[in-house]
Amino acid sequence: MAAWHYRCEVVPITNFLKYHSVIPQQIDLNVENSEYIDYWDIEAPLIEKIKQDFSIYYSGTETWGNGISFANFTDSAVEVFPDYIDCKLNLLNVDSKFLRVLADITKANKCLFTCSTENGKVFEPTLENLLYEMKHSQKHIFLTKWRNGSVDRRIK
Repeated sequence: MAAWHYRCEVVPITNFLKYHSVIPQQIDLNVENSEYIDYWDIEAPLIEKIKQDFSIYYSGTETWGNGISFANFTDSAVEVFPDYIDCKLNLLNVDSKFLRVLADITKANKCLFTCSTENGKVFEPTLENLLYEMKHSQKHIFLTKWRNGSVDRRIK
């Protein structure tokens, strides 16, 4: 995983509610990481629909694990697997069109964003929410300090 990528996942609301009964603002990462939850266990048609939706805007490239990656020219990508959708969004070169497409497709398919790799946030799929979470992520804070020279970059 690149240091400049904000990572989040797309999960279907209906299956998320099966496991959590409500949509919290944050999930407990200690519980989530101890047991893998397959939010896509019965959503194969939805995964295919999401692939079709992305293919309208971006060319797909086959990737490992029987997945397909939809990427832009600024190193952001959405990787769609049979049981998982992973978003890798470039914090150093934000592409608002790519983010809008991502948010719109996620919302249209009745899904949510979760951020299990950083803070456990769960949020509605809007461009505003996505930009807010990216801006307030630990990676963005680190990269901002790095760009401003307040992070010691010397090899010790």
